[in-house]
Amino acid sequence: EFKNASTSLKHNWLLVEKGTGDKIAMDGISAGETKGYVPKNKSVIAATKLINPGKAGKVTFKAPKKGSYDFVCTSPGHNMLMKGKFTVK
Repeated sequence: EFKNASTSLKHNWLLVEKGTGDKIAMDGISAGETKGYVPKNKSVIAATKLINPGKAGKVTFKAPKKGSYDFVCTSPGHNMLMKGKFTVK
């Protein structure tokens, strides 16, 4: 579950292959808001919809193989700060 604590901005959460977060964010901008800034790309493992301020969203997915993955918000410009690592043990 991802809770959007913002009072004014929409956010999403995408789990992607390691090292692809910035490219996926750029592709997300091209996908546009109507597609939740989620691009069709094989590097996207899981994604929430675009979540309104103060709301929450869930995504269920099968854990990928052991390793380190990236997560990122693909709303325009958010990937610069809203990103991190997701580890599968």
